[in-house]
Amino acid sequence: MLKNTLYIIQHIEQTNNSIEALIALNSAHEIFMGHFPVRAVLPGACMLQIIKELLEEAFHSKLRLIKADEIKFLRIIEPEANTVISFFIDFEQVEESVFNVNAKILKAGVVCYKMKASYKHVNI
Repeated sequence: MLKNTLYIIQHIEQTNNSIEALIALNSAHEIFMGHFPVRAVLPGACMLQIIKELLEEAFHSKLRLIKADEIKFLRIIEPEANTVISFFIDFEQVEESVFNVNAKILKAGVVCYKMKASYKHVNI
């Protein structure tokens, strides 16, 4: 949905129960014209969607967010100043098709966003 338009994956690596990714934001994307015209900021909903898309990329499976226990927006991400951002995602399977996720987004080594959530594999 947002991949290859709002952002491009520069690097993604999956180990046992974690994913590390670097993405490059497209500061010219139309979403930034409305959020916000004078000072563009990456919307929180986009952060949530990017995490979902990175998980789908790693699992080669469509996912659905089923529960978000904690979402913390700690710092803004400005696409002009922070073109490359890092994602650190830990996951643990808790049921056959359900897993819990702890995710962080960092810009220049500073945590901007934290999330604890549960996702479910979706059969399409």
